[in-house]
Amino acid sequence: MALSDSWTLNQIRTVARRELLDFNGQWWSNAELDQYANDWQHLLQSQYEFVWTTATLTFTDTSTTFVIASVAPNCMRLDAIYYCNGTNGPVVDTSTGRLSPRTPADLDTMYRNWRGTAAASGIPPSIVYQNNAQTLSFWPPPNGTGTVYFEYPVLTTMTTGTSTMQIPAWTRYSVVPYICYRAYSRFSSVQDIPKAVRRRKQWDTKYKWIRKVYDAYFPDKAEMLRPGRKWAGKIVRSKPAWPTWR
Repeated sequence: MALSDSWTLNQIRTVARRELLDFNGQWWSNAELDQYANDWQHLLQSQYEFVWTTATLTFTDTSTTFVIASVAPNCMRLDAIYYCNGTNGPVVDTSTGRLSPRTPADLDTMYRNWRGTAAASGIPPSIVYQNNAQTLSFWPPPNGTGTVYFEYPVLTTMTTGTSTMQIPAWTRYSVVPYICYRAYSRFSSVQDIPKAVRRRKQWDTKYKWIRKVYDAYFPDKAEMLRPGRKWAGKIVRSKPAWPTWR
């Protein structure tokens, strides 16, 4: 499908009203249907992470900490993080490699005096870790001007009637069952549980279809920036040659 096949929020709302037989907005307001449409898009984005983007941050001192919210307000989770000395423009300098995610406990095991490590000229960071839910740090401490590159899936939101859905256009066929299911489930004078159940079954069918398409044609989801993930462990520990244990 072309990008032109993606529906706008107005189009989603119009199709949903046609199914709900509420053409004049007597029972469901625009704001309510818009909320259901955004919930639908956010649900699929959170499950399948269709939409990704990048962000960069540059600093000119020896500070080792970033507030995660300053990376990008639309960040769902952090994934790949790269660091390069200096400011090399928008192109990622991968010569320094992708930073490895670790926990402070990992660093205590690897190098117990790491907290007192001073920034060294010419030695770029090799590890990234989270002090808490809000801050992100690097080790060894960066020295001088540097640029950090972040890759992450984004939070998707349609804010105006002309806003276009950001997830793939072929997923649009699941939006009407989802909105109708939510609309009929809501407690009100037009609440209809049997209809809500039927629409929920339709939504479940569409969701399974999206799952099948994703599994068949999309690559494996990237590893998360969380301690203990497979790709992070392989950086430090290589698999022993068979059969060394005998």
